[in-house]
Amino acid sequence: MKKVTLFSLCAGCLLSLGLCSCGSSEEESSVVYASLPDDLANSKNYTAVKGYASSNLRQSKTTPVSVNNLTDGSTSVQSYALANTTGGDKKPWFAIDLGSVKSFNSIRIVPGCGQDAEESYPDAYPVHYKIQFSMEKDGISSPDSIERLSWMTICEVKDGTLSAKTLHFENKESRWVRVLVEQYNGDYCGLLEISVFPPDTSRTLESLGKATNVLFIGNSLTYYNNMWSVFEGLSRFRGHNVNATAVTFGGKNLIYHSTAHNTETAIKAGNFDYIVMQDICGSFTDDKLTRGSAALVPKILEHNPNAKLVYYATWPKYSVRDDRTAEFTQCYLDKAQKYNALIAPAGEAFYDLSKTNGVSYYDSGDDTHPQPIGSFLSASTFFHTIFPQDGSKEYTDEDVKILSKLINSYVSDSTSGKSTTYDKALLTQIDKLSKKYAEQIAPAAADPTGTTKYTSVAGEYNK
Repeated sequence: MKKVTLFSLCAGCLLSLGLCSCGSSEEESSVVYASLPDDLANSKNYTAVKGYASSNLRQSKTTPVSVNNLTDGSTSVQSYALANTTGGDKKPWFAIDLGSVKSFNSIRIVPGCGQDAEESYPDAYPVHYKIQFSMEKDGISSPDSIERLSWMTICEVKDGTLSAKTLHFENKESRWVRVLVEQYNGDYCGLLEISVFPPDTSRTLESLGKATNVLFIGNSLTYYNNMWSVFEGLSRFRGHNVNATAVTFGGKNLIYHSTAHNTETAIKAGNFDYIVMQDICGSFTDDKLTRGSAALVPKILEHNPNAKLVYYATWPKYSVRDDRTAEFTQCYLDKAQKYNALIAPAGEAFYDLSKTNGVSYYDSGDDTHPQPIGSFLSASTFFHTIFPQDGSKEYTDEDVKILSKLINSYVSDSTSGKSTTYDKALLTQIDKLSKKYAEQIAPAAADPTGTTKYTSVAGEYNK
């Protein structure tokens, strides 16, 4: 993915900030605000939201049809809409009905076809497309009616890649949002998700500074509950202009990623500030992590020479967490030292949280994956790893409302822990633990000699 900023065709766009001022009226403010991490296009939090597409190969439809995948908050495995380009849909579109008129100033497009893309629909993404909105306030009688709405272009993108792109612009008010594709890559065009965010009028986008672009490479512990999206939303909530994207394959390790076509495509787009690597959990071994890193790291740095590598040090299966947590952490730490990488010690914080509270934060009946609050913990650990200058935070009641909605927006895989409002003390505890372990392990990761030691919360690990 190229640097996740907007390259618009119209005058007045501020490329360095990813801003687009096209399509604005005289009544609108020229100020571009930051955005709240509240996805207005997510049917998990807004039940009136609906998605549509001009066609859908997955349903063998060649005419406009309803699609739920664009609004379910999921970017994992098979949650995508695929235009029926083989059936004649050469200028496909994907639309969202927000249910009522809403104010928004940011849209995130997540292209591709999930895990199916690697074999069935590789590189299926829009390259040239327009972001549009309509002033109509009423609903529609059928999907065909969408094409008859009066559409106005907010901005136009010509550099789409197989990576998420976040677009910022002046405040708009509309019920309808559409992505009109003028050109797509290869034979297919797929979208995993369209997200629409409301303005945060308490601060401007410019005040957040230059965008930080993060690529996550991993498997289900990265895509479960869209952890990488929660990290992006949390970072913005905490005052950082972060654009995140992910390439994930369930049950695959870094060895697999080192030759996966779509991983290579994402890496080659270049210009990432941080690239996160996460290895397999269930069949984890130091040998696999070593071989995967040796194969993948050179490819990453060839196309992203200025990127900082980050290892996602996960937790082991619940059944062996006491025996293997220290092993997992030490193996990831060894690689961080070798490749001058940061380490996000989510497994350490996860273990401490579970032991301290006497609660298993693994998903119900699942020996590996976390409840949504566990995905939030991982996101928090990444936040404090990438932004170590930020202190821990005592969350307020108002913070809890925002963060609960953020977490709930991306509960796409978990079968448990779907709280509407999370406990303030628990969220604050997670932030403190995430800060604590990110801070404690950093000196050891930064010491290539291995002289600086780190002892796991689960005890010593002896190879």
